Amino acid sequence: MATIGLIWVTSAVSQATFTGDVPFVGDNFGRSVAIEGNIAVVGAPGDDENGAEAGAAYVYTRSGGNWSLLQKIAGTEVGAQFGFSVAVELDESGLNEGDFIAVGSLFGDGQVANSGTVTMFRRQDPSPTFAFQQTLSAGDGRSFDEFGYAIDLDLSIPSNSLGNDPVYTLVVGAPDWNERGLDAGAIYICALSPDGTAWACYDKMVPDDIGGGDLLGRAVSISGDDILAGATGWPSGNHPDGVVYIMRRFNDTGAGFFNWEVNNTLKPSDGVLGDRFGASVAIFGLSLAVGSEAAAATQFGAEGAVYLFENPIGPGTFNERGKILPPDLANSLNFGSQVVIDRTLMAVTDRNGVGQVHFYSARGVDWVPIEVLSVADPDAGQIGNAMAFSVPNALTGDRIRTGGGAAYIVTNQVIFDAGFEN
Repeated sequence: MATIGLIWVTSAVSQATFTGDVPFVGDNFGRSVAIEGNIAVVGAPGDDENGAEAGAAYVYTRSGGNWSLLQKIAGTEVGAQFGFSVAVELDESGLNEGDFIAVGSLFGDGQVANSGTVTMFRRQDPSPTFAFQQTLSAGDGRSFDEFGYAIDLDLSIPSNSLGNDPVYTLVVGAPDWNERGLDAGAIYICALSPDGTAWACYDKMVPDDIGGGDLLGRAVSISGDDILAGATGWPSGNHPDGVVYIMRRFNDTGAGFFNWEVNNTLKPSDGVLGDRFGASVAIFGLSLAVGSEAAAATQFGAEGAVYLFENPIGPGTFNERGKILPPDLANSLNFGSQVVIDRTLMAVTDRNGVGQVHFYSARGVDWVPIEVLSVADPDAGQIGNAMAFSVPNALTGDRIRTGGGAAYIVTNQVIFDAGFEN
């Protein structure tokens, strides 16, 4: 791990760069990132340690203010692209035992060859590292469904739980699932059994209006009882507008699983063909944000935008409350390709040049810009192809950086204090 300069307006910053153990062009290190507490995970789906594009996931830990490599988990299937997506959920509540990492393999051999898989790794005291627990795949999968293209993990107590027990939930996007037409897409919902021994994918969500080319599952986010799922190709993949579906958890079955239903859809009030609304989605509690990465704000086009939604009525009901445009329209590209929310702080990526990450803080119904992150790395390709943060650390991927990709991590208590002060 090397140290590198990052530019912030504020002070009190420490930063570092993660790269692969043997960096090689095409590793795509930084294609996916996840962070929670003192654990950070970086996916490198092009890693060749166990064969061409078998992939890998690197796990880092922070101690005494310094980050170091905890372990490298190498994929075992040639061409599976293990590490295409990653997620982490730490048990910091004491309610359940174990910390989990999920790693998606885009073309992993599930119940059907090349259909895609998600592999679960678990850490249990006193071991500091994560050990293999189980590999998940779709029971109705077909080759090249891309099960695991996008994933997210959540640990929460369902609002209607019979036993008031916390539940680990994994949401998986499979955008190339094609039972409704080529590349229609689907969302799979998986959960950990109450005894903690096994995961099961027990529900699949395909809204009635999904059809060929809609690509449902290119982006997913879960918070408590709600899942957001983007379908950037809707309707039918032809110069798509894009749509986001809200799926809500209800009805405890009493067996550790819950029923889910499509509760609502989100569409921009001023969306037009080609916007790719739903390219990124983020939810935290009652705050929702959706990236529309190809939205055109000027004659140049594809500057991008982020739409904001709020919940003024009750569970599952969200109304559009605003839209954020990139602050510099003349120098913006795909603003909103990644968006992340944690409490009252939001991060939005911009792919122009070597890329930037814009931070916003919620002030009532408004989001106020508070910081911009850019990179002073001469080898940088384009930061922001992946983004995650967990107080007080921000992590962003640059999969095309010279040498096989990189991930930049910044620790800045000032910005997070500003974001969470209200």
